[in-house]
Amino acid sequence: MNRVLLLGNRLETERLLRDIRMPAALAYAKANRLDHVAYGAQKPRIGMVATGKAFRDLCQALRLMGITDRRARRSGLRFIRWVCLIRWSLQRFPALRAGVEKILVVEHKRAFIEPQIKEIAYNWPSDQQPQILGKKDAQGEPLLSDVLELSIDEMIRVIMNFLPREYINDEMRSVADSMMRQQMWAQGHGELAARSPFFCSGCPHNTSTVVPEGLLYAGDWLSCHDRD
Repeated sequence: MNRVLLLGNRLETERLLRDIRMPAALAYAKANRLDHVAYGAQKPRIGMVATGKAFRDLCQALRLMGITDRRARRSGLRFIRWVCLIRWSLQRFPALRAGVEKILVVEHKRAFIEPQIKEIAYNWPSDQQPQILGKKDAQGEPLLSDVLELSIDEMIRVIMNFLPREYINDEMRSVADSMMRQQMWAQGHGELAARSPFFCSGCPHNTSTVVPEGLLYAGDWLSCHDRD
């Protein structure tokens, strides 16, 4: 193995990635509006950022809470959907900068966007720096889990604590209480749940694997249909 040649190619690959490919990806994202304001106020006070499945789950939580586009506009809320997850730049962040007081970053498992937002906001004037919450709250205590996938009821609970009190109404409290009761019921009855071994939905082995009469086991040790 030519280690000198290998090292040279590796450095050239890194240069191409940082100097050519990533700027090209950012230009593509900007031209095609991959990252955009999903809905909300034109002059927001409160912002939320999410990406991928976390964004879809966040939208479901907001729908359950009755936070529609009209209500978000009236209340000064703005929701950003980020699709292109490569390095952020200042040019990609003005949608949440001017006048925003608080930002909630919703991500499944470990934080990826949140540290980048904090890094960008660090050099802003002190009177323009929003409070940025996500995996940690304002006191540095755990807020959103960075280990497991976030559940809808967990998102609702965090949003209820994140939004100013004047934003909360009886409908939102009712939804939060209902989700909490469902979660408590599931935790109390989880050990009673049982699933009998069977084929996955749509699995062709459901009909193709036929065991002769009298034979208790069939399988080639490679497929999902190995079973007693």
